[in-house]
Amino acid sequence: MDRNRRYYDRSASSLEGRKLASRLDAVETSRILDLINTGSADVLDVGCGTGHLLDQAEAGFKVGVDLSISMLRLARERGSSAHLILADGSRLPFRDRSFTWVVSQDAIVHFAAPESLASEMLRVCKGGGRIIVTATRRTLFSRLASLYARINLRVFLRSYTLRELEKIYEVSGAHMISSETIGSSLILLLATPDTRG
Repeated sequence: MDRNRRYYDRSASSLEGRKLASRLDAVETSRILDLINTGSADVLDVGCGTGHLLDQAEAGFKVGVDLSISMLRLARERGSSAHLILADGSRLPFRDRSFTWVVSQDAIVHFAAPESLASEMLRVCKGGGRIIVTATRRTLFSRLASLYARINLRVFLRSYTLRELEKIYEVSGAHMISSETIGSSLILLLATPDTRG
């Protein structure tokens, strides 16, 4: 995680520019907003980056956490309306069942132990609440991109099959509601904490 933090701290401005220019990212963000925009719910974005998703969310209370101080600084400089907290997604600084919506947009791809992120997202999600997680879908291109990131950028990056991602969340205590592919390269899961057992 330290290498990832250093990479995002040093590359925050250029990464934000790429994010804003990406058509696929815009489609992904729009799909997440379609799900969460209820007007009254509270939302936690884990790995919020510079806070663009939260700034577009119609929610009563918006909180973003990120590991990169540079990303959060850019969000504050932009005047983000969200509460922004420097924190690790595998150790969220919130009480159990604190949020109605817990979102993580493509952050799980940086976790060597993705179960830690899944467990924490489920822990802080209210009973009857919802989890949204997106991740890069495993393709030949995503495997090559992961290899490049590890060797040249020294950043941990991985991709997933739909079933792998579902299993991580199911084992952590989630009940799957739906899943979909965005474009040909992203997976989106919608889940809720499993209260049956």
